Amino acid sequence: MLIRRAGDQSWKSPDIKAYADEEALEALLFSSPQLLPGVGDSSLVMARQVQTGAGPIDLVGVGLDGLIVLVECKLRGNPEIRRAVVGQLFAYASALWSTPYPEFERAIAARLSESLEAAAQALAGSDAWDAEAFRANVGRNLKDGRFRLVIAVDSITDELRRTIEYLNEHTIAEVEVAALEIVYVADGGVEMVVPKTYGLELARSKTQGRGPVGEDELFAALQKACSPAGVEAVRRLYEWVEPHGGNFAWGLGIAYPSTNAWFSIEGHRVCTWSCYARSAAPTWDVDFEYLSNKGVTAERMRAFADELRTIPAVSNRFSGLEESGFKRRPSLAVDSILTQPGAVDTILRALETLVDPPGHD
Repeated sequence: MLIRRAGDQSWKSPDIKAYADEEALEALLFSSPQLLPGVGDSSLVMARQVQTGAGPIDLVGVGLDGLIVLVECKLRGNPEIRRAVVGQLFAYASALWSTPYPEFERAIAARLSESLEAAAQALAGSDAWDAEAFRANVGRNLKDGRFRLVIAVDSITDELRRTIEYLNEHTIAEVEVAALEIVYVADGGVEMVVPKTYGLELARSKTQGRGPVGEDELFAALQKACSPAGVEAVRRLYEWVEPHGGNFAWGLGIAYPSTNAWFSIEGHRVCTWSCYARSAAPTWDVDFEYLSNKGVTAERMRAFADELRTIPAVSNRFSGLEESGFKRRPSLAVDSILTQPGAVDTILRALETLVDPPGHD
């Protein structure tokens, strides 16, 4: 790269053509998250050196829509840029996979001067922002392991570029992997960066063509992934909702159709159960964490849980539920649990005692 200032007759190389260290690259992205792949003008709450069970992640970004971006920074001179950085980033992702929202929030808040939600609210400013939807979307992405993984480098290698392409070509839609090359130069007090992204278009191509998520798409996906008995089990639970005062909130549809059933419980409107039509193993999830966050009494949640525990195999899924303060969302496999004799009848009896009757204030 050559530069020339106004009045100069010739071009010259800039005085500085490299970052001082990896921390400088990390600091650049922390202060300018719009450089990250696919972010653009979207807003991200950024935190540095967030601790996980696999070690500290250089950067974690959380979007107002629940998007979670994990970033690892490496300079070309670091030998880890060849292969180790890929495994390192996937190790961080696996450590965060299925992390309960409160635990994730604490890890982020530990690196900020405020809570994650306070930072998100400040970022949203005067724009309308729904804290409950934010928690739900972040929690869903954590549970599904749906992250955008970014390897940020000063100069990409051919091997890293090919690895990124391979991963996006051969992994499922929940996995987005991108490399971000940011060339840096400085001269006479002027700094310039030249960003270039690799892999994001391939990642997005895995989800192209998905239409709006709704009942038809949900059950079409279930029919492909479940037995007829599994589809019928979900259908019975689904059709029970609206006649009993409930309503549905539909998933983003990025990777697979999903829906959340909301009811009034003790005067609060709360997400009570969810269904995820994953291609590999569709599940029906009991959203105790949301019930607890809304202040539903422990006695009512315990009675609900005890009724569900009469279904074979559910007790194992609910292990440690009370000890966690009901801060869990256990998943029940559609085909192996909901299709057991009497399982749906038991669930409907339990829901009948949990939710407020239609029209109840």
